[in-house]
Amino acid sequence: MVAIEDVLLVCHEANRIGRPGADVPSLIAENTFFVREPGNEIRRSYEDLTARLRVAPREVVEIPSMTGIKKRVEAGLGLAVLPRSSVASELAYGILCSVNTKGLRLLRQIYSQHLDVYPPSEEAHMLFGCFSELLDPHG
Repeated sequence: MVAIEDVLLVCHEANRIGRPGADVPSLIAENTFFVREPGNEIRRSYEDLTARLRVAPREVVEIPSMTGIKKRVEAGLGLAVLPRSSVASELAYGILCSVNTKGLRLLRQIYSQHLDVYPPSEEAHMLFGCFSELLDPHG
């Protein structure tokens, strides 16, 4: 089973990159970007974003956890791409803001795995269905 989740470019609420009308590529070039390790799907979202915008951040810092990345962005130290589910409350409370990436939608896939000898229960299928709807509000 697979679910799709939006990945967002996020910044501290005071960062000018989050303001309407901001020139996103030039502001990315002026900022530090916090990323996961190579091979991580969130890292691939960062690489996809910067390739599509044809921009490189001033500095790239690799952090081994999404929580560590989020804390640095909350402190106003730079930018990151993070899954919507991991920043939902910070966005709701205005601690972080999502940056408009000018029509570029970033996604990640979430997989559910099971052993063939232990197929998922009906309840597991229902739970994953609810989770899928929550993660992909665009259908």
